[in-house]
Amino acid sequence: MAYLLHRYVSPQSLVTQALQRISGLGKHQSLQLCDELGLSPNIRVAEVSSEDWERLEQLITTYYHTGQDMHRRRVEAIKRLISMGTYRGFRHVAHLPVRGQRTHTNSKSRRRSPRVTSS
Repeated sequence: MAYLLHRYVSPQSLVTQALQRISGLGKHQSLQLCDELGLSPNIRVAEVSSEDWERLEQLITTYYHTGQDMHRRRVEAIKRLISMGTYRGFRHVAHLPVRGQRTHTNSKSRRRSPRVTSS
């Protein structure tokens, strides 16, 4: 059984696929990490030594924002837009599409989504 950043990784899976299961890491980042460590992208998790595994965890925590840290940074960025009073911040507050999509015929689910308020 292998764990990487508190997430179970199947020993039969490829290292690049196992890295992509961590939120915040995609295909490009997983290939970069393998290249940095000198691992082949086609190597299995079970074939990686424990020293390489520890170096991999250290590289991820040092250079990438993953999991809750990534989510926290995203929420802070949205709050910053709202506090500055930008157009994008207003769109977030109004639960409307933020990136210029039309609302006349599309984005009904975004406009109608139930809003849970905490009290």
